[in-house]
This record gives sequence, C-alpha cells and structure tokens, in this order.
Amino acid sequence: MTQIYPSDLTDEQWTLLEALLPPAKPGGRPRTVDLPQVANAIL
Repeated sequence: MTQIYPSDLTDEQWTLLEALLPPAKPGGRPRTVDLPQVANAIL
C-alpha cells in the first residue's frame, strides 16, 4: 500500500489530467505502471 500525501491528485484532478495524456500505442506492450501514481510522484 502506498502512503497518501497532501499533494496527491484527487480523482477529479486525475480525470482532467488523464484526458491530456496520449493513449498507449496499439501493438506495443501494455503499460505496466500506474499513471496516477507516476503523476503523484512527480508532484
């Protein structure tokens, strides 16, 4: 389980940000990382 920080994105914020990210490329390997966790790590 991951620790929750005050800077973590809310579900509403993630929904807005997710629309700006490119989709995974077809035919490639599926993503193995959780993108919301990556965004929270950057913040």
